Amino acid sequence: VWKDIKVTDVLDTSRLTFYRDSLTINGVPKAWGSDFKYQANSSSMLDTLTIPVGDIQPGKATIIQFKVLHANDGADKPYVNQATAESK
Repeated sequence: VWKDIKVTDVLDTSRLTFYRDSLTINGVPKAWGSDFKYQANSSSMLDTLTIPVGDIQPGKATIIQFKVLHANDGADKPYVNQATAESK
């Protein structure tokens, strides 16, 4: 069993807007502030999304989904989003 998992995702808000009411874990809506944290950083435009997931049993998966509005910033490069997952 992978216990007490926390997922951290750094979002570049110069290129996207995160919809705080859109986050789900395994299809279950989660509430900002009580179920996950979102820390804005206006000076760097890199906001941090922290999601406590709990435990994952062997052979099982957890699906985290949320919506963003991607800015049409004229960049010819795709936006790549990577999160990290860790536990004790």
